[in-house]
Amino acid sequence: MGYEASAFNPSRRCATIRSLATSLSRLYIAAMNMPVPSTSFHFWLLAALVAVAAAATGLAFAGWTGNGAAMFMALVESGLALCF
Repeated sequence: MGYEASAFNPSRRCATIRSLATSLSRLYIAAMNMPVPSTSFHFWLLAALVAVAAAATGLAFAGWTGNGAAMFMALVESGLALCF
């Protein structure tokens, strides 16, 4: 009976849980206080890539609208118009 009574000790279990919670909260706070790398460079790099892609798409669309009929007629003359 003495062994069973000492196996379940609520005050000891609460102390263990409290110490575990304290350790986890310290680790969490330490992780949150780590310096964050600057993302400004990545932002501007991504913005530049998007601008280049938009410019390339705009130039391709402008070329198609400006010379689309001539391109289509060249395809018709060569017999490739049915592929598009």
